[in-house]
Order: sequence, then structure tokens, then C-alpha cells
Amino acid sequence: MVAAYAATIFGLSAQTGSTAPELIANFDKVCHGVEYGGFTAVLAAALTAGSSPFVLTRAALLATLYGVSDEYHQSFIPGRDSSVWDVAADATGATTVALLLAQLRRHRRRQSP
Repeated sequence: MVAAYAATIFGLSAQTGSTAPELIANFDKVCHGVEYGGFTAVLAAALTAGSSPFVLTRAALLATLYGVSDEYHQSFIPGRDSSVWDVAADATGATTVALLLAQLRRHRRRQSP
């Protein structure tokens, strides 16, 4: 699942020109946040098998690093550009989902007998 999600991100980034509609100012940043938040959730699910106490931190960090590599990749695509603001949106989405998942885990632990 991780490879499929990463390949989808790569495929979207390889398209020439912008892929996000500009109907709303900075809508592409929202798309980045959602995309990398989802990637964090997929990574966390894959990493949970290892039972590391820092699964969510690692998942968010890996998603953000993939965002950095994605921006580098985009710098070679005609009609696309790389932006530190896109990486910031990626990191924000990744971190937000990691924090939400951490809160959900804490809530589930309190609820279990």
C-alpha cells in the first residue's frame, strides 16, 4: 500500500503543468496537506507491525522527506516548480494526521478495560 501511494504521488507530480485547480487561493496547499496526511496514515499502518513507540513520528518524518524528494522531482518537470511552501504544507498535513492518530490511540487506550 505504501508503494502504491508513493507511486500515485510520483505520477501526479510527473504531469506537466499544475494538477490542482486554482479556484481557491492556495488550494494546492490544502491538496498537499491532505495528500501527505493520507500518506502518513498509510505509513503509520505499515510501520505499526514493528511496534516502535515512535511510529507516528517516523511516519510523519518519512512522509515529509518524501515530500522533499517530490519537490525535487517536480523541479525537472516542464510547467512545474518546486516550492518550500509545498514542503511546508506536506509537513503540516503529515504532522496533523500524526497528532490526530496519537490522540485517537490515547482515547482508545482509555476506553479499553
